[in-house]
Amino acid sequence: MMELTIKLWDTEYQRLEKISKKTGKNVETLIREWILQLAEAEESIDITRDPIYSMEGHGEEGPADLSVNADQYIYGGNTPE
Repeated sequence: MMELTIKLWDTEYQRLEKISKKTGKNVETLIREWILQLAEAEESIDITRDPIYSMEGHGEEGPADLSVNADQYIYGGNTPE
């Protein structure tokens, strides 16, 4: 097992102590649990499920300069021909 020392602001530690008292778990246990939860959440993210990937027509037709002038096409203004 590795040992880790961290510095916390007083308010951060007070919040940890408050949660510790409320849950009946010591600060070390809380931090370990949060690290595991964060790791599991990160591992479960599948970017290919992002709705942007299900859009129809992306990458097909459109102005040849869309990548350069995207703001003008999206927000208006002097839109290139």
